Amino acid sequence: MSRTKLFLLLMFGLFLCSSLALSWFWPDLEWKTNLDQTFQVPSLAHWFGTDGLGRDVFVRTIFGARYSLLLGILSGLIALMIGTTIGMLSGWLGGGWDNLLMRSVEMVQSLPQLVIICLIMMWLGQVTPNFSQSLLGLAIVLSLTNWMSFARLARTLSLRERALPYVESARALGATNWRIVGRHILPNITRPILVLLGANVPHFLLFESSLSFLGVGVQPPRASWGVLIHEGWRNFSAFPYLLILPALTLFLVSLALNYVFHRR
Repeated sequence: MSRTKLFLLLMFGLFLCSSLALSWFWPDLEWKTNLDQTFQVPSLAHWFGTDGLGRDVFVRTIFGARYSLLLGILSGLIALMIGTTIGMLSGWLGGGWDNLLMRSVEMVQSLPQLVIICLIMMWLGQVTPNFSQSLLGLAIVLSLTNWMSFARLARTLSLRERALPYVESARALGATNWRIVGRHILPNITRPILVLLGANVPHFLLFESSLSFLGVGVQPPRASWGVLIHEGWRNFSAFPYLLILPALTLFLVSLALNYVFHRR
């Protein structure tokens, strides 16, 4: 790994750890208001300025990483488990099962993802509002429409592994299908799938921000990057820094993750 990639990963880890540390040791900072300090421009005292309630936007941006980054990672892990399971089954079973599962993947992939997610979130908000606003609920909904890339990669890798001699050797020694898949094929395809997970985290970050911006994701007064961008958008004409600085943070984090996992 190059020094640049290592530096970006360390900065990403530091950013996430800072958010978790703040939420653990100083949880009240996220909600702290000061009506005497409303709409302060960026300065040494308030790096990103303050909003209409006098809350420090930089502090809220750090807190927002707790929701945005953890939600992106959790969504990616759930999508990985769903997609890898379906892709391995498709590649291992082959024939009619392979056609059925892959056509299902194509059908789900053809749906407008953001629209489907918004509809599911609105429906969950009426049926189970507490679950729909929880971190796990948001992660599950995001993963349900974003597991297809993992399924395609897992299928391709499983087909390649199934044709190798060690599979025939394991069969000749009496190994069952489940043992071959679980003990031999899965460990051999794990590394590229984990790389795909890292590459997809920025995708999940943008989806979370889009949902929160539209009002069906993380809800105020909690601070995710989508919530901060939405609040900044409402005051953009008078106080553009409220939108530009949180959006720039999202852009830089997504750019860094894309550089780390996409650039060879």
